[in-house]
This record gives sequence, structure tokens and C-alpha cells, in this order.
Amino acid sequence: PAAPPPAAPPPAAPPPAAPGELVDPDRAAQLVGMVLEDTARSRASYESSTQFADRTLEAELERIVGDPALRLSAAGDAARAAAQARRDDLVARARQAHVRDLATLRTEVEGLERTFPAALARWDVVATRPPGPGDSARAFRAGHLTVPGLPDTDFALPMVLPVPARPVLVTTDDGGEGAADRVAALLGVRAALAMRTGRPRIVLVDLARTRGSFGLPPGLAAPSVTTPPALTRLLGDLERRTALVDAAREAGAFDALDPQVLRPVVVVLADAPTGWETPALTTLARLVRGGTPGVQLVLTGPERPPYVGDEAATELARQVWASALHLPSAPGGSLVDAFARTEWTFVPEPGPADPSLLVRVLASEGPLEGWHDGIIPVP
Repeated sequence: PAAPPPAAPPPAAPPPAAPGELVDPDRAAQLVGMVLEDTARSRASYESSTQFADRTLEAELERIVGDPALRLSAAGDAARAAAQARRDDLVARARQAHVRDLATLRTEVEGLERTFPAALARWDVVATRPPGPGDSARAFRAGHLTVPGLPDTDFALPMVLPVPARPVLVTTDDGGEGAADRVAALLGVRAALAMRTGRPRIVLVDLARTRGSFGLPPGLAAPSVTTPPALTRLLGDLERRTALVDAAREAGAFDALDPQVLRPVVVVLADAPTGWETPALTTLARLVRGGTPGVQLVLTGPERPPYVGDEAATELARQVWASALHLPSAPGGSLVDAFARTEWTFVPEPGPADPSLLVRVLASEGPLEGWHDGIIPVP
């Protein structure tokens, strides 16, 4: 077998922020990405060494079995035991190196956590350092990632998404509808916190009328959208809003737009697309294909796109599902990064220990508004 690959270089720590200094949001996301890459390199080195050890053991065992003098002898037993011991030693040393890397990176992440803006910080950090007027971000925390197969390590890396990100689908297959509703609502809160300076609106869509406040503190969000026609109007408004914003951008005429139109919008859609009118699904598919500036969509639903009445509607659902980032509603699942194809285990956002923190942080400048008819005039 070929020689094992060289060990990964020690993780390179980016320069830390000064004590008490909030890192720039763009730099914060960059630093998290650097830690992810260092972790992926260390993981790849560990996995390559393990695979090399397994291949070497297999080749040595084949050689022993192919030698009549060793196959059924005490010398053969000793050779097999020695080969297994060499394999186990190589894997153990590779694992120790990987665990040391993770310990270094964990220390780095703990330092970063104290300097993140509120949309990226742990809730216990936010509780001790409420966001100020300039504490905004262009990204939000979706949960955290752990490395599978190492139960005795406590390494966890924040999972950071740009805002607005592509639609997020919180799947109900693992945690169930209640857990998915809770995770989706908290993702919506995080996205709104990232866009806080733009006075975002939060819209909860509950056509089944069973979610209540989605587990959020009473009064945090406006009453939910609960009828199919209201949802159809909402998505139509968002499509018209997108057209207006795109036209203003091309013309360099943002100042001419009604400030109410420019306000960011977070929409949490429970159990999509059950109970929807066909035009709503058609509009959502168009929004997903074309992008929605200033709008973050969070859906809950099954991992696989559901059948929706007929093949044409089902194809629209497939398009939405294919465009969305799928996140499990319970710890587990797996995500593969694009850097080194490393597999991660995703752990959803747990929310703060004190739910009233959400009200203090998000509603500090007045109640969060929802959506109502007339924000976007019908031409």
C-alpha cells in the first residue's frame, strides 16, 4: 500500500479580537469558515490515516493467508496479532492528533463566541451583552456542527448562514412537527436579529391553526397567517416587492421606494405546502428561482417533496425542495461541506434558557410587525 499522507499542519488561528471588541460580521463569518477548513483538514488526515491502516492490515492478512507455512501455525497467529497491533497503533496515534487539533480549535471557537454580534452569538452571551444600535450582521446562526464518531470530544462549531440565505427547510422526519416548528421559528428570529437595523417584519404561516405562537413568547410576533387566500396574497405581495426592489436597484433609485417596502421580511411557513392554493405554490416556486432580496423564507415539511394533488403542482414542490437547504429538526442528520467533503452532524438551534430574552432583544425598538394588506399596492 502507498505510504500514508502527511499529517495535517497545525490549525492556524486567525488574529483574535481585542477583549470586549465585537468582530465585524463579515470577518466573523470568515473566521468561522477558517475554523471549519482547519477542522476539515484535520478530519481528512485522520480518516486517510485510518483508511491506510485498514488497507495495510488487509494486505498483511492476505499475505499471511497465502503463505502455507503461516496459515495454520502459531507463527501465523503471531503475525496476525502483530499486524492488528500495528493497525490499532497507527489509528490511535492519528486519533490522538485529531483530538489535539480539535482541542486547539475549540479554544479558538470559545474566544470567537465572546466577540460575535448578537445574530451569531450563543444565547447565553447575548443575555449578558444585549445588542446595541450598531450590532447587526449579514449572517445568522442556524445551530452548530459536531464531528461524528468522537463521542468523548465536545468540539462544536457554529453553523453560519448568510442573510437572506436561500430558503431553509426544517425537516419533520426526525424530530416531528412540533420540534420542526420550534426550530423554524428560532431560525426566523435569528434571521430577523441579523437584519435588526432594517426593522424586519416576521410573518408566521399556520394554515392548520394549531401552532399558536410556534413556541415563541407571546407578543413577540404578529398574529399568524391562517387562511389559504391570505397566504396567496402574502406571497403575491412578496413577488411584487421583489420586482420593485430589483427595478430600484437597476435604476439606482432606492430613495424613491416607500421605506415600508424596503423593510426586510422573515416568513416561517409551517407544514408547506399542505392546504395551499395552487397559485401560492406557483408564486413560491418563482420566488425561489429568482431570489428574494431582503426576504428570508423558512419552511417546515418532510425531507422528500410531498405529492400535491397533481403532477404539475408536485413538480413545483420538487423545485422548491431542491432549492432549499435541508436541516433536521432534531440533533443528528449529516451535512457535507464543500471544502473537503467532510461529514458533520448538525445540532439545531436550542433557543435561550430564558424565552423573555427574545422579547428584550428583538422588540427593544417596539413590537415586531407582521404583514397586512396594503403594504404593497396592487397595480
